[in-house]
Amino acid sequence: MSTHPSLESITADLESGAPLTFATFGDSITWPCYHTDFRQNYITLTADALLKTYPKAHLRIVHAGNLGSLGRGLADNRFENLALKEEPDVVFIMFGMNDCAGGPNQLDHYDQNLTRAIGMTRDRGALPVVLTQNEVIYPDSGGRHALPLYMERAAAVAKREQVPFADCFAGWQPLKAENQTLAAYLNDAIHPNLAGHRLFARSILDALWPKAAEAVSDAPRTRLRPDDAKSANVLLPGPRGKQVVRTQNGTWFVVSGRTRGQDRLADLVVSFSRAEDPDWEEFQHVTLIGPQGSAVFDDQDRTLTAGMLLEADNRLWVIFSWNVGVFALSLDLTWDDWAQSAGEMATWMGHSNQPYPRPFNIYNMNHDGNVLHDAYLTADGWPAVFGRDFKMDPDAGWEVVKGEFGIGHVIRKPGEDPGTREFLFPRAHGLHCTRTPEGTVHVRVQQEADGPWQSGTLGSPDLSEVLNGQEDYSLPPVSANPRAFIDKQPTDPQAVQLSWSDGQQDGITWQTVPRNKMGSPTFAYQSRVSVGETTFALVTCDEGEFLFRQVETSAWGGPPRFSPPDSPPAACEYPHPVRSEPPSRRDRNSH
Repeated sequence: MSTHPSLESITADLESGAPLTFATFGDSITWPCYHTDFRQNYITLTADALLKTYPKAHLRIVHAGNLGSLGRGLADNRFENLALKEEPDVVFIMFGMNDCAGGPNQLDHYDQNLTRAIGMTRDRGALPVVLTQNEVIYPDSGGRHALPLYMERAAAVAKREQVPFADCFAGWQPLKAENQTLAAYLNDAIHPNLAGHRLFARSILDALWPKAAEAVSDAPRTRLRPDDAKSANVLLPGPRGKQVVRTQNGTWFVVSGRTRGQDRLADLVVSFSRAEDPDWEEFQHVTLIGPQGSAVFDDQDRTLTAGMLLEADNRLWVIFSWNVGVFALSLDLTWDDWAQSAGEMATWMGHSNQPYPRPFNIYNMNHDGNVLHDAYLTADGWPAVFGRDFKMDPDAGWEVVKGEFGIGHVIRKPGEDPGTREFLFPRAHGLHCTRTPEGTVHVRVQQEADGPWQSGTLGSPDLSEVLNGQEDYSLPPVSANPRAFIDKQPTDPQAVQLSWSDGQQDGITWQTVPRNKMGSPTFAYQSRVSVGETTFALVTCDEGEFLFRQVETSAWGGPPRFSPPDSPPAACEYPHPVRSEPPSRRDRNSH
């Protein structure tokens, strides 16, 4: 049974399956947003645990969050319009993180507002439940040193008003001994990540429904769910030509993915080999992101949407997008022990000065469904990314989200606001880019799914149309004579304008790549070609089995020679691989 008399009827309804509505009323910590996965927060996790414990339970959730301070949440009928009009049975009230910026002098004002919210909830026939919030990282939390006083006052108000109360703040106190421990439950200095919301849910259940408390974990890593045990290797979506890199020290790197359960793309895998001409079996594999116990970083129940590799000055960058934003990890290749330490978090976090033990967030948005379109390295070696973004209308606020989707451009360094954040190409469907040694960034954009491709230079509004149906796969220019490949077309490729080169402009030499009998390009991914090399690499996939191979080119200006010439391996386009018989190593080396 529950631990508060007022909850006995609610618990009885959980047991019987009578319809119940739970509503929240809080600030940005309450709102399901990019800090978790846009779907989960403490109330959904609480509900999940209750549903496991009371199989007949019938729960509906109403979110009223992102309201700033308690006073703002009560103003302009927000509480009424966003929560109470939904006729909830229980209202979970969680405020104080922003109110506490007023300091000790505003405690009585906070007390009055909390008492008012409790009274309004009761007047509508609902049960108010008061929740305290999380601990923060000082001094990066923006003047919130009075937070403990506000959490104490919330407890006092709940006791005075005789309403159910869960002291979530107390559950965070053991974590604050050091920032690294606390940061494992936070997505920044203030906002909890998914692990922090699980900790909230555990405190709520311990206080209100202890029978269900064991159904949620308060561990910092996400547990592997039974349906996630099933996995399959796949090629990772992302900008063509940037999933294989041969670095300056001669190491081959490949980034790929792994699906979990019902084809959720959850794992990010980096593979490397120092061999000159390796087989896939010779690569070492590190699961950078995945479930607890099998990966360097937690997947946090998020879904991968794209990934790519960049390298300069002996630093490898892994740029990828979860559904909540674009993130980065990096590897310092000048460190002698990097290969032996590739399974440790610190090895991949050398670019960040933040305490959070997770991939660095370059680009987040306030809508689910982020996609990394492409990225390049700026002059100082920091990645700039193009990702799906949302341009807010002038009259849109935190509670009203409207506008249009497009592609945004962001450069953000640790500890800084975005150095550049632009909304580019509204309604854009796709974008590719390359950066010349001189620093010019050429872009190729498709504004609509079936529309023409256009090309231009970043920073210039002028775009020119590119021949429809002709896709190009460029090798990042690292030499005086960089190369790119295009799909073979009936039209002479040199006779039409290509994305950012007509075969002469910017010194790019273009070569055609034939299509196979299925009509697909002859390769899935390609590496950059280092100075003086005459090969590029392919990674193909056949129902989860990878094949890595190098393809010879006769000269910088000559066509690529495939093995065998007329029947190159089929590409694997995630998530539907094209079956093919991979050539043996002997066949590969005989051409």
